[in-house]
Amino acid sequence: MERCYVNGCESPAIFTLKNGKKCCSKTYNKCHTSREQARERRIRTNQTKPSPATVKGFVQPKKTCPDCGKAFSVGNFTKHVSICGKPKSQCIVCGNAVYSYNKTCSSKCHKISISDARHKHIETNGIKTLGYYFYLKGSEIILLDSSYELHACLILDAWKLKGIIEDWIKNTTEFVNYFDNSGKKHKYFPDFKVTNINQSIKWIETKGFQTIIDGIKWNAARDAGMDLDVWFDEDIEKYRKSVLDNLSEYTDNKD
Repeated sequence: MERCYVNGCESPAIFTLKNGKKCCSKTYNKCHTSREQARERRIRTNQTKPSPATVKGFVQPKKTCPDCGKAFSVGNFTKHVSICGKPKSQCIVCGNAVYSYNKTCSSKCHKISISDARHKHIETNGIKTLGYYFYLKGSEIILLDSSYELHACLILDAWKLKGIIEDWIKNTTEFVNYFDNSGKKHKYFPDFKVTNINQSIKWIETKGFQTIIDGIKWNAARDAGMDLDVWFDEDIEKYRKSVLDNLSEYTDNKD
């Protein structure tokens, strides 16, 4: 099959542009590879091009907090001093001191904190999206990052019920290290850990489209010995239909 003409894009070319070239998207700007390349160009430009304020020699005045010794801009100084070193409450999730007027001490605890009204809605409807996606697995509320992960949860739960797989969990602890193009070290957490009937482990990643950094992460996971499957739109739709038809394309194609 002919590949997209954009340099570095390995996706199948399914559209013909006005210039006669074949592309994976309806326009050049919608190709995920061209978008990633444009983003990288913007990053490089911003790193080398000084801001207008810097060119004019403007330096924003700062004040130093007498309690912690940190410097803040004039606009943020008054707000910081009013709460610095003075815990306002305790985090409703972990119990740590909260030095602001928030109910939680961090964004992680904020995601975990779910009001009684949200709990009742999830118990009634199964899923609720208020800024985040949720899935109710038994009595466990699983926080998700996208609608792709939500569809994957529905499929995996159906497979578990039919005995196609032993169990599955949303992965938040196991990771592999990888290095980006600049040599910076990162951690990659695959979305789901699936235990097959024969007790082998399969890792599943859900994705709308592949970027350059995605390929680096997936290769690092496979090099580390992870049996990784990547589910795109067409895969999720295929497995969803297999659930409706009481079939298992997963067990037929997992090798």
